[in-house]
Amino acid sequence: MRNYIKYTLYSLGGLIIIILLSFFALTQLISPERYKPLISQLVAQEIGAKLTIGSINWDLWPSLALTAHNISLSNNNQTLTTPLISASTCEVVLQLKPLLHGQIHIDKVILHNPKLSLITDGINTNWDFAIPPTRQNTTIVMQLSSIKLKNGSLEYQDLSQNQHFILNPINLTLNNGQTGSMRYYTNGNIININQVDYELNDQISGKLDFNYADLN
Repeated sequence: MRNYIKYTLYSLGGLIIIILLSFFALTQLISPERYKPLISQLVAQEIGAKLTIGSINWDLWPSLALTAHNISLSNNNQTLTTPLISASTCEVVLQLKPLLHGQIHIDKVILHNPKLSLITDGINTNWDFAIPPTRQNTTIVMQLSSIKLKNGSLEYQDLSQNQHFILNPINLTLNNGQTGSMRYYTNGNIININQVDYELNDQISGKLDFNYADLN
């Protein structure tokens, strides 16, 4: 009986090691850095925005994830150059089971030090994006189970009215829970958030419903 338990534990340990080594080999063979230009190109085609990524790397612990550093999203306005969104780190945690079948499903997204900056001078803004006429008609559906914003901030500045305020810190968690769902459709920039649990700064919590579609 003891030998049976011992060999079973050895087998399980060996299997875990093989799986870990396989994922390690995968991360070494597939460098996400090569996809940075493609990702930026897709963002430009879909919403007319400029996406800047400092670096991308794989993380194996505690979950298999792609981690992007020093990211920012901005329009092409030459007057107001402050990015609409920036973050020091963005972790995209992948589901393991679909990955074994050659599919990529995103489990959660974690943004560290995200900053949303809304800047206007009365004529120009940093949040208007010109959708390119050559936009692709293919639809990519992104399903998420959790979104976390850690140590975030919101800034609004109207240069023409000399108005400026900053709201921080913002620590927000969105979680599907048992019945909720979060989906984003690239074709039409459709956002569906239904019955999602939210918690803000460990003080405010509840259910969130939000639906948006860009029909232009």
